[in-house]
Amino acid sequence: MSRQTGDEDARSTCRQCPRFVPACSNFSIQYNYSSASIAAAIMLSHNDIIGDGVRPDFPQPSWACSLSRYDARFCSSATFAMASAFDEAVCGLASLGVKSCIINGNDSLGQPRFDLFHFEWSICSWKVRCVLAEKRVPWTSWQLTAPLHNNYHPAYVQLRSLGNPGGHLVGEVFSGATAASSQGFDPLAVPTLLDRQKKKVVVDSKVICEYLERELPEPRLMPKEYDEVIAKHLSLVDETPHMGMFYGLHLAETPPDPVVKKFAELTKGAQKGQLETIDKYLADPSLPVHLRPLYEAKRKKTSMAQLKVGVNCTQEALHEMHVTVKGFLAQLESDLKQSGGPYICGNMFTMADLVWFTSLLRLLELGYEDWFSSRALPCVHTYAARILRRTELARATYLWPYKPVSANVRKLMSETAPVQVAHGLLGAVFIGSVAGMLTMGYLGDVLGVRPALIVTNALAAFGALASSLFSWGTPETIWTMIAVSRLIMGIGVGGNYPLSAAKAGQPGKGAREVSAVDAANSAAKAFFWQGPGQLAPYLLALPLLSLPPSQGITSVQFRILLGIGALPAAVVLLCSAYEEDLDSGARASGRGNLGDARNWQLLKGTAGCWFLFDIAFYGTVIFSPAILLKVFGKTESLTSLAVHAAATILVTILGNGASLAALRWIGAKTLNTAGFVASCLAFCAFALAYASFHDKHWLQFVLLCIVNFTLSMNNISTFMLPVLAFPRSVRSTFHGISAAAAKLGAMVGTVLFPALEGRGIPFVMFTQAFVCGMGACCSHWFLEVVEEDVDWEEQVELQLVEAIGLPESAQDAAAREMQVRGG
Repeated sequence: MSRQTGDEDARSTCRQCPRFVPACSNFSIQYNYSSASIAAAIMLSHNDIIGDGVRPDFPQPSWACSLSRYDARFCSSATFAMASAFDEAVCGLASLGVKSCIINGNDSLGQPRFDLFHFEWSICSWKVRCVLAEKRVPWTSWQLTAPLHNNYHPAYVQLRSLGNPGGHLVGEVFSGATAASSQGFDPLAVPTLLDRQKKKVVVDSKVICEYLERELPEPRLMPKEYDEVIAKHLSLVDETPHMGMFYGLHLAETPPDPVVKKFAELTKGAQKGQLETIDKYLADPSLPVHLRPLYEAKRKKTSMAQLKVGVNCTQEALHEMHVTVKGFLAQLESDLKQSGGPYICGNMFTMADLVWFTSLLRLLELGYEDWFSSRALPCVHTYAARILRRTELARATYLWPYKPVSANVRKLMSETAPVQVAHGLLGAVFIGSVAGMLTMGYLGDVLGVRPALIVTNALAAFGALASSLFSWGTPETIWTMIAVSRLIMGIGVGGNYPLSAAKAGQPGKGAREVSAVDAANSAAKAFFWQGPGQLAPYLLALPLLSLPPSQGITSVQFRILLGIGALPAAVVLLCSAYEEDLDSGARASGRGNLGDARNWQLLKGTAGCWFLFDIAFYGTVIFSPAILLKVFGKTESLTSLAVHAAATILVTILGNGASLAALRWIGAKTLNTAGFVASCLAFCAFALAYASFHDKHWLQFVLLCIVNFTLSMNNISTFMLPVLAFPRSVRSTFHGISAAAAKLGAMVGTVLFPALEGRGIPFVMFTQAFVCGMGACCSHWFLEVVEEDVDWEEQVELQLVEAIGLPESAQDAAAREMQVRGG
């Protein structure tokens, strides 16, 4: 009895708010589109203050680091002849605060075979970490800190000296490279590998990489059939003066990237501190006699570096290094052209690609991305973007714990590759939307709007929840679950487009039939709520971004944003389930009118205008974060980005309200044409301001808000036009087809923006202006006078031009006059 009463109360509530379901459906549509955009921005940026050093925690590394302080059991170990040297090194480094970390494993698996002493930023350390990552073996990390000079500790130098291959020491020549074969053995450098099983110390990155390949043959990185090619490129990278360019960065023209600036500040005058530390140890009488020549050799090398790339040096030595590197890059370009595949050795990823990955990454982080731009070295440019996305290599280098990601690295990956986060999320939603619009729109006419709304919102709610709750595990699992769940959610969200419009045009229980004009006005009012839905994710992002930065916080932030999209869909689902069926009569004749040629003729105008509009709209609104970063610069934080994006959306909401008011006076067709013209002019104004007043950020921001305001005019009209043009019996189907055409335009817009971004923002905006000009022509020519009834099923004799071109009052008068004539 109580349950029956509860069901009746729910139905009563739905009857009292007949426009709530379409309004909530439209809110759900834009929330789930926009939440993908801001969630993508969070996942790509990882931190709120660029360059602040907050650890990127997405994707979650599958090789979690379990940091633990120095364990005394290492000092008591005496398992091989070199144990005492290792124990002394461990004890000495532990006294300086150096911690150990098991990578790609944990304590329960026992002590890993390999220990690696390395720097976070060292390119030589990168090479070895990348090999260990590709081999996927557990190892113990001893991460030293270059500015603290803890690699100068005598205990570490003693351990490293045991791996000296017997060649000459550093200090005789200085080219800026670190190759032991030409520069000599550096006893105070990294990396140093300890093989517990073979009781061996191995030094020099090139030698270590070759050693690991012999000891760990799978997967193969140095196949014998490519010995000559691989050896050539190992030598090229080994002789590249990365170290000289690193310490000479303060002599170069420093780009605005905060990470590059940080490099320049850290390395400027670094040799002075290094020499002071070396002299301190040489002055210590307790320093073992056999280690003194090692410190003296290092002092000679550091002094030579100071003479070449020190504070008071000229750019001559740095220029010579630049010429050398450009020559090596030219050789790489040539070999890539000859390989015929994505890698240096064709289709096989080898050690040659691995070392070039580290070299190109270092050049990017130093600000030399122009050396292998798409125009300078197109093969190297594409190749760099490809290998930078290799998961294991990324984790071993630019996604290494506590390492800020250079903006140049992000830029290259976003320019040439399908950006996995932003484009993956939006692409999955849009593809699903097209399927949902076509199928759910048809089901709305055949089965009825209410059953179709239940199905489509069940899919939307499930997809939003799944993308939040089930996207855990390895990066591969995360991406698979997000792609599948967002596709499912897209089907549900897409179905809400035609169904919400059809629902808004339905009469209430026991009410009189509504005309096409009244239905369109109701649909426009429901559509207004897409604006608040678009704004909501950014407002929600603000408190989420204010949470204290910590490991894993990014995962919480983006999953909350995606998961809350299930709430409005669930509300519509429940309301539709309790509501009585209002369209049993309409669906009986739904199939019969689908073949009417008049409907398909009208579809050219409604679908064409909506297609062109969504190219401009989604190319601008969805990529607002990217545009705002261009306007305000790379120092734009995620919080300020969310505030600015919210402001532009608020302007869109105001524009939607103004458009609703204007409909009463000028009609939907005039509003549609005028909106395209106004948007065309606004895009041109923004492009000119960006090109002519590049430093006037607030002028550009105001013009971007004006662009959003003018786009809101078409946002309302394109949604209304299918309601006005098609009879109720097939309105849901043809509205769905028109909306599907729109989402095809949205996909074009999301591809168009990143594809043209390399040509500059002005070029993108002028392209958007051209699209809006085409939209104005389509609206003017294809939404023309058709001497037929708008709603043939109901025999309401309103001509199309009256339905979509006259003010509401004039349309009502014309309808009454025709009814009198007909009577």
